[in-house]
Amino acid sequence: MKNLDIAKLSEFAKELRVLYVEDDDFIMESMKTLLGDIFQNVTTASNGIEALDRLENEVFDILLTDALMPKMDGLELIKQIQEKALDIRIGIISAMDDELIEKFKKLGIKELIAKPISPPELFNSLFRLCETALQKN
Repeated sequence: MKNLDIAKLSEFAKELRVLYVEDDDFIMESMKTLLGDIFQNVTTASNGIEALDRLENEVFDILLTDALMPKMDGLELIKQIQEKALDIRIGIISAMDDELIEKFKKLGIKELIAKPISPPELFNSLFRLCETALQKN
């Protein structure tokens, strides 16, 4: 797949609602700014418990989450989402070893974005997530 630019991705995805979950404040603010250039509606949470609370009270199209967080990590968050049968597209943005990658794949997660983030990899993953989210609408 060819690399996408932010303007094209933004036009395609602007109406979608995104929940971004990250425990590192600096990374969260940096990514919120970047995601805000693409999506009109970006909400953040600092761990899986906060994310579940937001998911129970608001509707989101896409969840982007770190894997390793205090209180509730990304694996447990995804398991909870699947148990609740929430209709949301999920991408992982995290430093991951092969074992962790395999655990996410077993849960059906296809969009695994490695830290440090490569912008082309991020944009292509976001495009695929947006595509599937728009197909459900």
